[in-house]
Amino acid sequence: MFNRISQIRSNIRIRKRLTTLIFIIGLLIVSYGVVMIQNVVQADKKIHEINDIYLKNMVNLSELVENLYSVLLENYILSENSLDPNSVSASINMDLINSTIGSYSTSITDETQRVIFDNFSLELYNYIAVLKDINVLKLSGQFELAEQSRISEEIKAFRKMQTNIKNLINYNTKAIQENNTIIQKIEKDSLIKTYIFSIILFLISVISVLLLIKDISPSIQNLSKNLIILSKGKIPKTKISESNNEIGLIAKLINKLTGNLSQLNQFALTLNKGNYTSKYELSGSDDFIGKALVDLRDSLKNAQDQDELRKIEEERRNWTNKGHAIFSEILRQRAGGISYLTDNIIKNLVHYLDANQGGLFLINDSQKGHKIELVSAFAYDRKKFLDKEISFGDGLIGTVALERNTIYLKEIPEDYIEIESGLGDANPNSLLIVPLKFEEEILGVVEIASFKDFKDFEITFVEELAQSIASSLLTAKINAQTEQLLEDSEKKSEELAAQEIEMRQNMEEMRSTQELAQRREADLSGILSAVDNTLMKGEYNVDGTLLSVNNRHLQTMGYQLSEIKGKNIEIFIPHDELEDFRKVWKTVVEGNPRQIEVERKTKSGDLIWLINQYTPVQDEKGTISKVLYLAHDVTEYKKSQTDARSKKQVIKSKEIELTESIKKLEQAKSNITRQSTEITGIFDAINTNLLVIEFDMEGNIIKVNKNFLSLFKKEENEMLGHKMNECVSIERTDVEFKSLWDELIAGNSRKMVTNFAFDDGSNIWVDETYTPILDADNKPYKILNISIDISKLKLTEEKNAILLKETQEYSNILLEKDTEMQNVVRDLLSQEEKLALNMKNYKDISDSLNKIYPGIGIDQNYKIVHFNDLFKQFSDFNFDELKNKNFLELTPDESKIEIKSAVNKAFTNKTEIINSEIENKNGEIKAVQITLIPISDNNKKVLKIQIFVLDLSGFSLGKSALEGHQELIELKKKELANVQREITEAQKSKQKKVEYHPLVEEDDKLYNKWLNNIKKQLK
Repeated sequence: MFNRISQIRSNIRIRKRLTTLIFIIGLLIVSYGVVMIQNVVQADKKIHEINDIYLKNMVNLSELVENLYSVLLENYILSENSLDPNSVSASINMDLINSTIGSYSTSITDETQRVIFDNFSLELYNYIAVLKDINVLKLSGQFELAEQSRISEEIKAFRKMQTNIKNLINYNTKAIQENNTIIQKIEKDSLIKTYIFSIILFLISVISVLLLIKDISPSIQNLSKNLIILSKGKIPKTKISESNNEIGLIAKLINKLTGNLSQLNQFALTLNKGNYTSKYELSGSDDFIGKALVDLRDSLKNAQDQDELRKIEEERRNWTNKGHAIFSEILRQRAGGISYLTDNIIKNLVHYLDANQGGLFLINDSQKGHKIELVSAFAYDRKKFLDKEISFGDGLIGTVALERNTIYLKEIPEDYIEIESGLGDANPNSLLIVPLKFEEEILGVVEIASFKDFKDFEITFVEELAQSIASSLLTAKINAQTEQLLEDSEKKSEELAAQEIEMRQNMEEMRSTQELAQRREADLSGILSAVDNTLMKGEYNVDGTLLSVNNRHLQTMGYQLSEIKGKNIEIFIPHDELEDFRKVWKTVVEGNPRQIEVERKTKSGDLIWLINQYTPVQDEKGTISKVLYLAHDVTEYKKSQTDARSKKQVIKSKEIELTESIKKLEQAKSNITRQSTEITGIFDAINTNLLVIEFDMEGNIIKVNKNFLSLFKKEENEMLGHKMNECVSIERTDVEFKSLWDELIAGNSRKMVTNFAFDDGSNIWVDETYTPILDADNKPYKILNISIDISKLKLTEEKNAILLKETQEYSNILLEKDTEMQNVVRDLLSQEEKLALNMKNYKDISDSLNKIYPGIGIDQNYKIVHFNDLFKQFSDFNFDELKNKNFLELTPDESKIEIKSAVNKAFTNKTEIINSEIENKNGEIKAVQITLIPISDNNKKVLKIQIFVLDLSGFSLGKSALEGHQELIELKKKELANVQREITEAQKSKQKKVEYHPLVEEDDKLYNKWLNNIKKQLK
């Protein structure tokens, strides 16, 4: 039953129970208050009635005393201050006093008060009588008596009246105090009753509250526990029991809050795991935490998306930067020429784009119509050897070259291209064709095909890379042309110098015939003079149209240039010789030079005899582009002076070729200078190769990029806040710096080439461009310096200048020697046929000597790196047995130390010749003479040793013969040293590596010269 009652109580709302309790308590308080108020009101009414009487009496007494004191005060003032003897005392306002006394008299309720009041009234009238007597005395002139009466009688009367008033006041005060005692007793009784009633109410309230606490305490404790758990950031595991009262409702809300927090926790954990797609149901429209988490989820998802996009962009940027770095390194490697460079470019580009195949086309400007040729193709990790030539505007390649815009196709014609592999072939899904253009000049086209689609950033990368490729190809092309010109010039100079040396050597041999030559000297001088005046020259294209002609030709034939320029060569050919001449011309344009002796008519009809030399001239592709015509007028000296004029023609043609080469070299140098400026513009567009510095308006460095820091080996904190000349050594005075800065502050840009010197003696040349950066008011607020390192270009320019100077010096030397050559040419004429025959036999002699001397080459580990057939026969070893075999294994034990010592000396760049022994495969020991020649690079580092073996076992030499042979060997040793020195000097002048080929190659310069010298000695 009690549980039932307790359950009923718990289901009653606390508010209802508290309201009921408050209502009952209020009702009791009101009832008690009504009763108490009625009693208090009645007692208070009675007390107030009594108190009102006494208070009224006190007021009347107060007014009476005030009036009396006023009269007394006025009389005193009048008596003290008045000089008028006729002045009288102040009159008493009896009406006011009578009114006050009458009012008081009506309020008297007992006899005691009445007796006191009557005494007061009597004394009042006595006081009034005294005042009247005093006034009578004053009126009668008895002022002194009046004053005495005032002092004595008036005051005495006033004192008595005052005593009676005081008695009345005391009486009324006592009455009031008695009434107050009654009031206090009533209040005390009321207070006791109030205490008793309050205790009863308190007990009722305590019992009700205890019952209420008993009912809600468990729920509150559970609420408290769960709230404590929640306050610690945890989620309660148990739910609070719910009921219909307010605590139950709170329990329901807390349980719901717990559930929401649990849901929020699971949602937050899901977000923490990176699952930003999970959903969360809001508990209501005001669920700000849920909304905040949902917003956080959306923000995190957006951040994740942005981060993914950023990572993609970063990956793309890193991919692009890595690609630029890779291809920058590739483009700097130009050792193998344009062919190697293009193969390396297209191979790495296909790999880097993860494409399947690609091709690189270059414009062949040596042909008419500017054809586009496929120079490199690559597919499936293999170089493809394809020949393809396209005209401008033909197909996609020709269209890109013509329009200079990129083409990217995702729908490719079926028969356009196929990607083949070992498993079959298929059409690519995408095709990218990008022009290789440098500024406005088109150099070629790159074509990439792939099964996958190309992304935008990949296309942009290829387009940017195409500019760098175009720049490098242009530079490589210019360098190749320059090197070819220099090489041709040097080769011709070397040939002429070699001819001069040979001629000097031949002069010594011909001194024995000097007596015979002197008799013909006069005739030869006349012939040489005639040769100078009779040499004719002209150039024709392949169809025979005259392109150019010299004055000697015009003078000899009697024509003006305007009469024959652009005409066909057949105008000079007689009609009956046309058929034969056309056969000759056909042979010439097919690449075969022809020399014919003809009779021709001049414009005036004179007959002349000419020896015509028609020489085909090839362009860069090897195609015959024109025909060089050289002719000697041999009308007078036709029979006797043919050989001399031919020799003079050869010398002059070489001089002309050398002059033309020098002109081409100068033109190439000019082109290099122009291209260097153009290349600088390209490098300005490539940020990775730029040097960038920012200055404030005071000239202090405020920003510097990594390229500058890396180039000058500086740290950023060493330069920031400093001026340029404080950080690096610069050839610029303070006056020049101030002039530069004044111009920049004025808003003008400046471009200059600056040399930075370092303590170790090295220099860096930088092409600087200072540009003022303007603010919104068009006033400069900082200075931007964009520079490029041109040290290599400067070095190349200096090298080219040195080579040009050397070439010019060679030309000057040749011109200086021309006079001397003319003096000795008379001696050479008689020997020319013999010399030509000897030169013709050199190759046969070399071949025969190659079959006489066994030869091998060894490296620093004594391993054999190459050998000729003669050495295989000499040693009885086959190819596999000799390859990589240690040379010391071929020597007997007693000879190993001597041979090893000689090899080690040879590796110190000294030529060694020793007599030793070599053991063949069969164990046979042969006596040999071994010549060891070091082969070195530009730095004089010995790369290998060339060994020549002379088999002495088959000779029966006497002592004198052996000594003579030894002298010959010593002479040969000196000559070999001279040859080695000449090669080293040539290496220094060329600044490039001299390649040495195996002995079996006949074009090995060192070996051929050695053979020639041996041949001369044997002769």
